[in-house]
Amino acid sequence: MKKKIAALSACVLSLSLAGCTLTTPASVGTIGDVEITAGIYLLHQYNAYQNAKSLTTEDNVLKATLTLEDGTEQNGADYVAAETLKSLEYYAATETKYKELGGELSQDEIDFATSQADTMWQSYGDTLEENGIGKASLQTYMEGAVKVTQLVDMIYGPDGTDPVSDEELETYVNENFRQGQYIALPLMDYTTYSYLDDDTKAQMQQIAEEMKAALEEGQDMTQVAETYLPQALPLAGQEYSEDELTNYMSSLSYTPGSADTFGEDVSQAILATGAGQVSVIESGAMLMVYQGQNIWDTYTLDSVRDTALVEMKGDELDEMYAQEGAALPHNLDEKAMKVYSPKNIR
Repeated sequence: MKKKIAALSACVLSLSLAGCTLTTPASVGTIGDVEITAGIYLLHQYNAYQNAKSLTTEDNVLKATLTLEDGTEQNGADYVAAETLKSLEYYAATETKYKELGGELSQDEIDFATSQADTMWQSYGDTLEENGIGKASLQTYMEGAVKVTQLVDMIYGPDGTDPVSDEELETYVNENFRQGQYIALPLMDYTTYSYLDDDTKAQMQQIAEEMKAALEEGQDMTQVAETYLPQALPLAGQEYSEDELTNYMSSLSYTPGSADTFGEDVSQAILATGAGQVSVIESGAMLMVYQGQNIWDTYTLDSVRDTALVEMKGDELDEMYAQEGAALPHNLDEKAMKVYSPKNIR
């Protein structure tokens, strides 16, 4: 028995020896010149698994038949394998492009990635560790995300390899970005947590139209809120208070990337409301009396450049990275990847 224990201890202490069956590979190979460490592989695989999990109600994700966004169906295990590979190809392509263009993270950028990794680790560290993913791998992943952001400017910025002109960018912002203010009128009675009945909702809509008319006549938004909220809030079981006035007023910055948050109907209504114009927009449990503003009164082109370039060129970049990553030489170790099977995900 002592000999067996000694042999096992020797195996654990020398995991790099080929003859030790407990060895777990530190890497699953390379894509291009980018090494895919075990931790990076497991992190990308874990993300793919979680995506698959969101597409089924079955307990056994890998055996389930997933219905994809385009309506097609795919076996869970096949989906996880395919999405893991696509994600790794994207990662390898961005790492390759970043190096190719001479990118180098500053200490501030490394510190930012570290803070992001620390925050994520506080929330998900136990789960990640349980799945074989260490904090160092998460740090590498977050640094990669910073590089992806930098690449937008390195390619399309003023000094990039394929710069977007200021005129082109300004046109895009004018067509796709919006800035405004709104007053929120509740469509739910929060004393009963029920939506307003049809008659009460009609009264609220009438007040919203009167507020719209007042704003179109040139009245100040705060003045309009002070005039009409005392009439509107009791319809939703609420009392008006001057101290809480700001709770019903807010500014709104709209970009194409926020469309999913607002929904298609609300997005279209916001886009259709130019500077100085007013719209009444139903959004969830509220009516927004929304007034558009000139976005250049709030922002400069330089202050929105990074966001606008991501919005304008993000899909194009994603497609480029997907193609370039898939075209890189793949030297992946199938045996190593089998060691890190998604069947082990907890």
